[in-house]
Amino acid sequence: MLSSKSALVGSTWCSVFFLAAMGAAGAGCSSSSDGSVVGSKVGADAGKAHPGQSSGDASTDHPGSDDSDAGEPGGDDASAPIGCGLTSIEPTCDTCLQTSCCDSASACAKDPDCSALVDCLATAPLTDGGVDACNQTAGDKAQGEYAAFQACMTSTCSVSCGSCHGTGPLCSGQLSASECDQAGCDWATQCTGSSYGCYGLSEYACISQQGCYYNSSSSTCSGVSTSCSLLTASGCTYQQGCFTQMKCTGVSTVSCSTMTTQTACAAAGCSWY
Repeated sequence: MLSSKSALVGSTWCSVFFLAAMGAAGAGCSSSSDGSVVGSKVGADAGKAHPGQSSGDASTDHPGSDDSDAGEPGGDDASAPIGCGLTSIEPTCDTCLQTSCCDSASACAKDPDCSALVDCLATAPLTDGGVDACNQTAGDKAQGEYAAFQACMTSTCSVSCGSCHGTGPLCSGQLSASECDQAGCDWATQCTGSSYGCYGLSEYACISQQGCYYNSSSSTCSGVSTSCSLLTASGCTYQQGCFTQMKCTGVSTVSCSTMTTQTACAAAGCSWY
């Protein structure tokens, strides 16, 4: 989640969810006291009149506008621009942003048009125009600044700002009890192999083979033998061509979205991006 860093009256931070590896933006704004979505401005836009505010109010104190508000909600200690002007709600991601992409973040944050683009993208999913409308309003310069910031985040912070995705490992692919347990599957006795066909079986073998039928008049065996995978462990013992084996079964209970590190994500068979 990225946000530009100064707040307006009656609102908290307006943020953009930013997936560094894919450059996707999503809704993450808070609402003002009257229920409308409020954006935030930084840099060159500070001190200007905002929508619904008369020009005479342009110099009126806002939370975080000067030292007199220090210590009050929205004052300098709560809303003054921090670091590079843009920030991420995820500590690890924010550290990378502040360390590696500060120049491009500051350039965007200090440009009113780029700062407005950040705010617009935050509400894009809630509007008819969506992202396209935000880009058209922003203009080429702001789009270029934001694109430069995204490019930096993608190239240098994709690991720090990534998250774990996927559905977890396939139970059938786990070859040991420990792997199976780690994947959240069941290690159990299973019937495997290739069940012998009915044709050509002797009377005794035909009668014993599930799915086969012996015709005493013609002394022939017919039918379709039951597949090993459909048999219980006890039934497997008497089915020619089948045998029991310990295997990993079930559906993995691993939730990729709960993995918070790339190492844990990879170990769970998920993908980090």
